Parts: sequence; structure tokens; C-alpha cells
Amino acid sequence: MSEKKRQIGILLILIGTAIILYPAATLIYGNYYQNLLLEEVELISKSTPTVETIDTEQENMKKEFPLTVIIIPKIGLAQTVLDGISKDILAKGPGHHPSSVNPGEIGYCVVIGYCKSHSRPFGRLQELKNGDEIILKTTDTEFTYQIYSCEETKAMEKITLDKAQDKKLILTTCVPKYQESTRFVIKSILISSKKS
Repeated sequence: MSEKKRQIGILLILIGTAIILYPAATLIYGNYYQNLLLEEVELISKSTPTVETIDTEQENMKKEFPLTVIIIPKIGLAQTVLDGISKDILAKGPGHHPSSVNPGEIGYCVVIGYCKSHSRPFGRLQELKNGDEIILKTTDTEFTYQIYSCEETKAMEKITLDKAQDKKLILTTCVPKYQESTRFVIKSILISSKKS
């Protein structure tokens, strides 16, 4: 009987250790993956010449999401934004909502990120206030947005997007940490753009 108790004890210790190490492992994986993506973006930015071509057939089609890095100086964030919002994509970093516009375009560019797992890109989003800046940097342009609204909404509520005549950015994540009952939404407007 004591041998069985010892085996159960060891099993419980292993399970407890796995539970404790899981958040650290996801953070390490997320940061490792983001570092690889940032290096790739930097290499592509240095090696890709900027060439503008106009294809009249493709003018009205949605453009492919460009390689983009989100930079929020106030909270020390610099991560590559991936195209899409599936769980697999968000496990690697913040994701661009495919039905939203690209950075610098008229309308809403929506970026979603985790605050509690993987690389935790939006873990400190609630520290931001009106007037703070968010930068979206593509391979050829740097877009600077200024925050004009920070609010919490119920997770099941849809984010209301008025018909934007301006170039806007929305960041969203679930809050508080380790719960998904509410969503923190930041709205910002483009204040400058410059070729890099």
C-alpha cells in the first residue's frame, strides 16, 4: 500500500510541476517566436527595395497584409503582427483581423492580442491612456497613431465601428488577466506617417 501511495505522490508532484511550468513555457515559446519574426522583418526591410506599381484590376481588391511590427514605447512593446486571429496565430503574437483595413488605410485596422499567455503582447495594455502613441511599422512606412479612447466592454459585446472617414487603429485584449469576461479596447487615430 505504501508503494502505491508513493507512486501517487510522485504522479501528483509531476502533474503539479507541469501545471506550474506551462505558463513559463508558453512565455518562452512566444518570446522566442517573436524574436525570430522581428529578425525576419528586419532582414526583409533591409533587403527589399520599395517599388510602387499600380495594377488597375487589383485597386479595388483588398491588399495583402504587409509585414508589420507594433511598437508601443510607453509599455516597451515591439512585436510582429501576424495576419489572422486564429488561436494558432495569436499563440505566436498579436494578429490583424482579416476583415479590417491595413495600417495607414482609411477605416479601422484591428489588432488583437493575448494579455495572459504565450508572449503576452497586450499584458500591459491597460497602462495606456488617451494621448499615448502606438506605432505600426511596415517594411516601407511608419504609421503613428494617438489614443483617443480606452474602455472596457463585455466580452460578448460587439465593438461598434462607426463609418470611419479617418485612418484608425483598434487594439483589443481580454481583461482582467486569466479571465475572459471583459475586453479592453483601445481606439486611436493616425497622426503621422513617414517612409522608412
